[in-house]
Amino acid sequence: MPALLKGRLDPHSATFYLAYWTVSMNRLHHLYDSPSEVFQDPAVERLFDGHHSFEEIAAGLPASPRDLVTAAYLKRMAEPSGSLLHAMLVNDVTCAGWRPGVPVRLYAGRGDKDVAVANSRLCLKELKASGVKATFTDVGNVDHMTSPFRALPRILDWFTGLRGA
Repeated sequence: MPALLKGRLDPHSATFYLAYWTVSMNRLHHLYDSPSEVFQDPAVERLFDGHHSFEEIAAGLPASPRDLVTAAYLKRMAEPSGSLLHAMLVNDVTCAGWRPGVPVRLYAGRGDKDVAVANSRLCLKELKASGVKATFTDVGNVDHMTSPFRALPRILDWFTGLRGA
């Protein structure tokens, strides 16, 4: 969320994720009574009805988060409280308490503008706090789609090495 609010993510990706997260979290945590409370164009909510393709949703969204949501909702996101804060907190624990019985290796690119590399770093911290043997590898100043291509050979080498262990 900090990366989104500070404009460090690709605006199109950030807009999609913010719209999707807001609509889905409203269904679980009641963030708003009417879509007009959060979206500049209330019709955005209807894009996430299960009948629109990714392409249709993307085409129906504005170019940036600031064009997507109201100024009041942006302020609420920067200073969350109540159900919005609760939704953020319960969704910010992806790796907390997870105790896989095997080592975990995380890979991310610091140049990724779709997903903040801070997410992987937080996951690493949470895994280690749970006693999990975990590592993080920054695959470079590359974008979201290049990151897996940088990581996959390293992952393959690791798994290949396990066969001989």
